Amino acid sequence: MEPLLSALLTALAASALLSFPVRWLVLALGAIDRPNDRSSHVVPTPRGGGLAIVLGTLIGVICFAPVNRDVVVFLASVSVVAGVSFFDDFRSLSFGIRLATQGCAALVLILGLGLVVHSVELPAFEWLPPYWVGLVLSILFVVGYCNFFNFMDGINGIAAIQAALCASTLALLLNGVGATDWSILAAAVAGAAIGFLPHNFPRARMFMGDVGSVTLGFTLAVLTMVAHSRGVPWPGLLLVHGAFLFDSVFTLIKRLSRGQNIFRPHREHVYQRLVQRGLSHTNSTLIYTGLGAVCCLAGYLYSEANTAGRWIALSLPLILFSIVALAAHRRILENPTPHSLSTGSDVS
Repeated sequence: MEPLLSALLTALAASALLSFPVRWLVLALGAIDRPNDRSSHVVPTPRGGGLAIVLGTLIGVICFAPVNRDVVVFLASVSVVAGVSFFDDFRSLSFGIRLATQGCAALVLILGLGLVVHSVELPAFEWLPPYWVGLVLSILFVVGYCNFFNFMDGINGIAAIQAALCASTLALLLNGVGATDWSILAAAVAGAAIGFLPHNFPRARMFMGDVGSVTLGFTLAVLTMVAHSRGVPWPGLLLVHGAFLFDSVFTLIKRLSRGQNIFRPHREHVYQRLVQRGLSHTNSTLIYTGLGAVCCLAGYLYSEANTAGRWIALSLPLILFSIVALAAHRRILENPTPHSLSTGSDVS
């Protein structure tokens, strides 16, 4: 556990300190997020601060993780995704270019590291998909999750806190199955996300931007694939990401059922509905912190539980999220409090 803690603390310190020069850099590049009709903030705020998370993670990994082929391939692929995402933060690339980059990087990692999905399990059921189906599922998961994570990055601190929770849990799961090098990498991600948090929560002096949210989502998805390849069951791993997955899938299904364009920008995520109802960004983020913590705990305990325990682990987070979703989708207050607008928050 000592290397994990060392990597976490090193990445934390590096990310926290690098956030200051990164802020100067993005300001110099003109990466400013100006409020619009779907923004949750009212003051122009620099974006692209997630570069500090990427660099902090890199420092933590270089200092404490064994340098081998798999780690090099992983860091190279993530660097490509981060580079394109950072460029998008101040030059706005087309969605097609970003999606193609993410898909190619995911394909390289999945084939290069042997991360094709080989089984899909439920407490009393297991499906062994054909190789090509597993490959498609693997790519869809990595690309889909990194975009879901980006969509969820819409209010102060929500993405950084979820990244810290998920990465910490993945570090423990990976360490438990003997994947020490990958567990160190996950710990570094958690530390870097925590280090960035004071710059983004409770008041956002800087947004992480796509370089932060897309890269974090991509990294967490790949770490999840690695954990599955080492024997950690899928349902438990999906539970780790439950808070963001539940919201994203719920919102996607809701918009599809209404015949709405799912690619059009909107403000219909559950966390956005909470803000529209008058909750402050801080309180909304804290609600998702609680949901995320429950999901991570359920995901961690899933692999150790019996069949009944696994069903409980799957059901409890879903019940809690349903309660939050129902409360958020009650009639929006006619006169929302000033908390529905903030002096700084990320935009999904």
